[in-house]
Amino acid sequence: MERGTFLSSADSAVSAFTVVVGVFVAACGGGNSTGPSSTNTSTITRPTGAFAFRTSPIDPAFIEFIAPLGNLNPPGHTLPTDHIYFYHRLNNPSSPPRVVVAPADGTIQTIINNGSSSGERKLFIAAAAPFNYYLDHVVIDPTIREGQSLTAGQRVGVTGADAYAIDLGVLNDAVNVPFANPARYTSESLHGDAPLKYFDEPNRSQLYGLVRRSSGDRDGTFNYDIPGRLSGNWFWEQLPLAQTQNNANWSLHLSFAYDNFDPASLRIASGGFLGFVGAPAVAAGTPAPRDVSPDTGKVIYHLLFGGGANATAVMVVQMLDANRIRIEYLSGDRASADFTANARIYVR
Repeated sequence: MERGTFLSSADSAVSAFTVVVGVFVAACGGGNSTGPSSTNTSTITRPTGAFAFRTSPIDPAFIEFIAPLGNLNPPGHTLPTDHIYFYHRLNNPSSPPRVVVAPADGTIQTIINNGSSSGERKLFIAAAAPFNYYLDHVVIDPTIREGQSLTAGQRVGVTGADAYAIDLGVLNDAVNVPFANPARYTSESLHGDAPLKYFDEPNRSQLYGLVRRSSGDRDGTFNYDIPGRLSGNWFWEQLPLAQTQNNANWSLHLSFAYDNFDPASLRIASGGFLGFVGAPAVAAGTPAPRDVSPDTGKVIYHLLFGGGANATAVMVVQMLDANRIRIEYLSGDRASADFTANARIYVR
């Protein structure tokens, strides 16, 4: 997990891509992470009773703000994030490590080394069925191990020095997120749910009060897919389904989504293969992606990088059918534009 798009403007071009064969387990410093192959396992003992988060994973006194679902931060988070962030050292990077505790009862299913220089780990925890949750960017205590039972409030480690926040994600097997092409996603996204609503009171109200979001609900969202419409996630046509989440393929992701802090702000997030890395806002006056269909024809989106008021590039896009688009990035603002030989085809 890195800084959100409200902090950075990335407009550098990426000209190379790699399709990697094999399985990659990603931590949140990149895209949608891959956890256990199944959210249910007969080898893990789950708590009984109703699922609830009974304490904040870090002391609320140290939380600067909470970022809701749907963060965009390419290349790793070109797709809106299926987890939330508890920022604790963005405003003061020299802040000391903070204690991290288990917010709910459960059993540690998997511990993933996310490759950070400060030894941060990602913990997948099997909770009361049908729930699982995970914490990321935690420097775990030496006594923490896979298969260990945890009680809400039990210390698991401290915050790391690489990330500005810790991640909290919830998997709910009773939820099936309606992506246009579910085969592209891991269980974390397919069964992703909004974490804060599962906190008991008074924790729930206190944490919702720390969410940074200008309007709408406080949970946010990470799925903008609408079948037959431009809205949502797209992938370069030659990217195999099974390799979608490999980190070397993040550059091949694309999304038409909305800023999780300002849900009125349309963003086009590109992992780099189209010619830029970033999630610029879009100038007013063009159709909302939910209104763009194959019948719409060519649409030109004027891109606002770095929070600027004037467009410095355009994205030309046309839906060829319900599951294919032609798209091209062109530097420099312009009232009209046509596709060139550099246009790409993206699919669901």
